[in-house]
Amino acid sequence: MTRPMHQDAAAAAVLRRTIMVLLLSLLMFSLSSFPSVTAECPDGCTCKQEDGVYCHKLELKRIPDRIPPVTELLDLSYNEIRDIESLTHLTEIQFLDLSYNEIRDIESLANLTELQFLDLNHNEIRDIESLAHLIELETLMLSNNNISEVKNGEFANISKLQTLYLLG
Repeated sequence: MTRPMHQDAAAAAVLRRTIMVLLLSLLMFSLSSFPSVTAECPDGCTCKQEDGVYCHKLELKRIPDRIPPVTELLDLSYNEIRDIESLTHLTEIQFLDLSYNEIRDIESLANLTELQFLDLNHNEIRDIESLAHLIELETLMLSNNNISEVKNGEFANISKLQTLYLLG
């Protein structure tokens, strides 16, 4: 026995809708596995647009988790951060403010080669050799640290450097 044509059309429409819902569900599930697409703002921080993360004056002792890898601007100023090793994955970052923290070792900044602005004022930094790899750097702020000597040619590789603060 054959069904009337309108029943076949209705069944086909239901089947198409069901397949569409399943495909959309699969797509949403797939996208949720990519942190760069669904990245959340770190707890306590403010995120503006998709590339700016502001975590200043939060009394942080360490770098927050879940900073999106596409972050271009990161403000971690006025905290109590000592270790910045976990910043190494932020290879897109261009503006980084780490002023007023307790940072001593900055070697982990060496691979942040897209940095254009770096504020390290008011920390406990002694050695700045690793900054030579930051060839895109235009502004570098190092005032009020424990730097006792700047070697001749220390910034020779940073040809774009326009502003350098080394007071105190």
